[in-house]
Amino acid sequence: MSRGVSHLIGDEIVARLREYFPIRWSQPTNGFGSLIRTILSQNTNFRNEDSAYKTLDKRIGVSPEALASASIDDVMDSIRSAGLYRNKAPRIVELARIVLEKYCGDLSSLLKKNYDEAKEELMTLPSVGMKTADVFLLFQGNKAVIPIDTHIFRISRRLGFAPKTSNHDEVRRALEAVFRPEDYRDIHLLLIQLGREVCTARKAKCIICPLADICPKLI
Repeated sequence: MSRGVSHLIGDEIVARLREYFPIRWSQPTNGFGSLIRTILSQNTNFRNEDSAYKTLDKRIGVSPEALASASIDDVMDSIRSAGLYRNKAPRIVELARIVLEKYCGDLSSLLKKNYDEAKEELMTLPSVGMKTADVFLLFQGNKAVIPIDTHIFRISRRLGFAPKTSNHDEVRRALEAVFRPEDYRDIHLLLIQLGREVCTARKAKCIICPLADICPKLI
């Protein structure tokens, strides 16, 4: 499939999903806050993540200085709604201390590096895996990357964009060939919503899916 043809398919998918779903989620403009919010989003839904972030910001403050000096118990209590708070809290405090000591509280220098270097460095930080690093680099560094979470991974293989045997990095590259770089942010958010609400892991709601007529499962 040529790049032009694949982009036409990608354009149609983006248009349909934009019409079907509101894009509710936005990243904090502060780079460190964006990283914390992405960590809070791990293994939970938008509502719980949003509640945890707002509570953490209100009670302690989402800055390297505030979190580095906070007690783990206070952080746990603040982010309880996000789930896995006993694991996330000590890592968030440790992350804040590292960012404060290594980067003087400012991650902008890291974002100036190329994608591969920045991602490798990010992944040395607590609770920062491939997806979290890619989310941060997309939203804060304007890097041309589509972060792959479990929903996007599942949907991409169901839609036939990548073979069933593909790993996360192969799925990412396949999606980046289908969609235009200027749509990477929207398609990341939209595919997550599709996976949470329609194309679910247990039982896909194909009858209401806006992509049903182009899904290999149903054609």
